Amino acid sequence: MIRTVLSTYAPGLPERFGADLTSPAQRRLNGWRWNGRELRRGQLRLLLAAGFASVAYLSLRDALTLDAGIVTGRGADVVVARTGRPREFDKEQTLERALKLFWSRGYGATSIQDLVDALSVERGSLYGTFGDKRRFYLEAVRLYWEVYERRLIATLDTSPLLPALREILTHPARLDEFISDVGVPQGCLVGNTTAELVPQDTEATEIVARSYSRFTDIVTAALERAQATGEVTDKARPEAQAHMFLYLVQGLSLVSRAGLDRTSALAAIDTAVDGLRA
Repeated sequence: MIRTVLSTYAPGLPERFGADLTSPAQRRLNGWRWNGRELRRGQLRLLLAAGFASVAYLSLRDALTLDAGIVTGRGADVVVARTGRPREFDKEQTLERALKLFWSRGYGATSIQDLVDALSVERGSLYGTFGDKRRFYLEAVRLYWEVYERRLIATLDTSPLLPALREILTHPARLDEFISDVGVPQGCLVGNTTAELVPQDTEATEIVARSYSRFTDIVTAALERAQATGEVTDKARPEAQAHMFLYLVQGLSLVSRAGLDRTSALAAIDTAVDGLRA
């Protein structure tokens, strides 16, 4: 047993101390030997203590690993809780709830503990599923843009186009769905990310740049169709008109967080839309 413990959990330890682990019969004849001399009782105890300490350490490590372990299943992550019983939490729903919290408070003002409290998910489970707070946040930004892009395409896939463009510009200024739980406009999460993390965070910069590019591509295609039907003026290229709308959307979104006056904002929006009429 001694040989098994030492060789399994403390490999090389007997050799390091020069212990001669021979058969039981041979030990009865020669005793435990160290560099050719018989081991004293205290030295033998040292070897055994080192071996059993290794056993205790590995057992504790395995227990902690199990406690924070994540087993991926279909549609949900199975988390092994401290009770030893697995419980499920839906990754997509958790990400959606985190998105609302990040959107309301911002990246810097949202702590991991805020997420743990709001999502009712253990800290180790969040780290195991989403990584650190930064990675969690960037996943939320990606989800935000996926939803926004689908709504943008659906909104612009209509005729006439100008009322749809006005609706896009109006959203950051006053729509209730853009109002957070503290009663102030939340703005555009992509724009908020630009203000907080760009350009120092390379991955965040790539995400927002790709989002802005997609916005202008989608709006450009819609304006090309509207120019072809004679609804929108062709005095400017559709690409230039689309970039103008990007800057207006992001500007309104950012300024609205400081308490934008609704009347003046809507007047500015109407001026921009009227400027596109053929």
